[in-house]
Amino acid sequence: MRMDPRVLSRINDVVSVLENDYSRVLLDHLADMVEHHAAWQTSPTVSRGTIHEIAHDIRGVAATFGRPLAGQIATRICAVLDQTSDDVPVIDEHLDALNHVANLTPEPGGAFAKLVLKRLDELKNDALATDHDATNEADV
Repeated sequence: MRMDPRVLSRINDVVSVLENDYSRVLLDHLADMVEHHAAWQTSPTVSRGTIHEIAHDIRGVAATFGRPLAGQIATRICAVLDQTSDDVPVIDEHLDALNHVANLTPEPGGAFAKLVLKRLDELKNDALATDHDATNEADV
């Protein structure tokens, strides 16, 4: 089935507007996450849960609006929160990466995206190893 080119053009226009709107939504989500990250020291349980919730929302829709790297960073934020103790510095690095990506249009992909994700994975793995070592020392 072929679609009328005018309809396709209109669909592309609508998607473009939605992508621009989502860029603003992403920046708003990021600002909320940064605010809760700052509050983490005084209310870790509430702030941690809110950061996880916002990251979960981002990872669910970011790729739909042309932001796959933002979605993958958000996925990693959720993973860090699920797998480590209160690791504020690692989350800080993830939020910093998300901030840089959220402010770029179009969002970078390819080798740059792979490098960013690799570096974030290394930070998470280092945090997991440190967390594991601290748990083993506490058991002794």
